[in-house]
This record gives sequence, C-alpha cells and structure tokens, in this order.
Amino acid sequence: MISQENLAKFIRYYANTYRLEHDIDWRCPDTSYWSYELAVQPTTPAQLPLLRKIFRGKDLQIDEATGKVNCRAPFLRISEAPTLAGMIDCFQGFCGGLTGSKFQIQILIANKDDELREGLNREQQWQWLVSSMRLCELFLLGNIAGDDMVFDRVYHSCHQADQNRDLTEECPTIIQQWERCYREIAMNHYLMPFDAEDLLKVLKVEMQGASHSVHTYECDSDEEARAIADLCKMLGVYKAREVQVEGNKITSKLGIVELSDILFSRRKTNTYHLFGSEPVEE
Repeated sequence: MISQENLAKFIRYYANTYRLEHDIDWRCPDTSYWSYELAVQPTTPAQLPLLRKIFRGKDLQIDEATGKVNCRAPFLRISEAPTLAGMIDCFQGFCGGLTGSKFQIQILIANKDDELREGLNREQQWQWLVSSMRLCELFLLGNIAGDDMVFDRVYHSCHQADQNRDLTEECPTIIQQWERCYREIAMNHYLMPFDAEDLLKVLKVEMQGASHSVHTYECDSDEEARAIADLCKMLGVYKAREVQVEGNKITSKLGIVELSDILFSRRKTNTYHLFGSEPVEE
C-alpha cells in the first residue's frame, strides 16, 4: 500500500522526471501528450447510480453486464501535468457508499510525432497514445475501504526502460530521498526557512518554475556544475534561468523544485531509471 500523500508527491515527481529525462524540454507546452482512464468496478449494482452521480458530466463508458464504469479524461498537453487530486477529488465525500469497489487508473504519456494530427477525436487520440512507439505508462490499482481510496499497487513502463515495473515499494523511498535533496538545497544553499510542512508545499503551483531571485548552489564537483548547465541548455532554459558556472558553483534562477529534480535525477537516475535518458530523434 502507498499513502495518498506519497502518491501525490510521486505523481508530481514522475511527470517532472518525464519532462527532464525523456521529453527533455521545459519550454514547449506540447512536446508530449497524455491522458488517463479511471475504471471502477462496483461490488453491487446498487452502487452504479452513485458512480453515475460522481462522474456526472464526464465521458463515461459503462459495461452493462459487469457494471464496470470507465471515466475517460480529456487529451492533454504535457504542460498540463497530471495530479492525484485532479484524478480523484470527485470521490470526496462519496467513498462510504462505494466500500469494497475496486478501481484502477491508467495514465499514458507519449512524445508528439507525425501520426498525431489535428481533428482527431478523443478515441483516436487515445489509440494514438496506446500505439505510440514512445509510450510511457503509470498504472495505479486500489480499492475503496471505509471512507477513503486505498492504493495497493503502482506499476510503470517505458519503451526505453524496464517494462511493467512494480514501483509500489520504491515510491516512498524515492520521495524520501528526493525530499532529503530538497531539504539540503533549501537549508544550505537557498537559505530558506525549512520545516516538515514545507515538504507539503512542493505540490503547490507557486512552487513550480523559476525563482524570482538568483541563488548559488555549490555542486559536488566542477563536472557536476558543468553537467547541470549543459542539461539546462538541452531543456531550453539556460538563458531564461540566467545560468552561470564558476568552478563547482552554479548561479541561476532555477527554482528550488527544479534544481531538486535535476540533482536527484543526476544522482539517482541509474538507481531508479524510470525513463530512458537519450534525446528523442525527430
């Protein structure tokens, strides 16, 4: 089982790491596209009317034989990143009436290519995602117990990395290690006041993107500082973040979350390797 707090943080980390290691672009909002489908299997037919209420106004498919409800999300640009809240907030206050139901969330992400054309309907867009040679997938499984959604398993696959990988046990460890990196930057380099509550703020929109002021980070080596600068060039934000390197020091307007993602990726990508790290060739 993985807590909703850790899962929410992991989904943010997952989406940002995709842009950093696979999409390799922080400028363009539409270099990749994604969507998800949330399927719920009620325990009794009596739960079906409540599911219809929860998903009112959304794109639904209902299997009349089994009662399984499939909610289909819109087709979105990578700049409109997935969030756990965005996918499950509609269940707030309704879980008590769905106790015992099982659910699954299938999130698909793929780099844009020539096969993606204007005018495709949602079904055609989903089929493009499913059939993409550059497909990445995050798959969440769980059940509704009491008044809450319980997430049991988390799976991931990428065409350039391990296939059908079970991340359930790794998710909390990844988040713990990422937060250790964030804490070190905040306290020792960005000189920000820090306590445990700050780690909950990482999900907020205002924490994303560039810093309003210049900060200096002292890297482990000159080579690491140069590597970060080179990555910022690949991501297209070298000038926008005012990146400068002097020895092992890198001065920039990289936001604290951005720098944490970059450093954690550099230091741990060989350990977790969620995505292939080679630039996509057009």
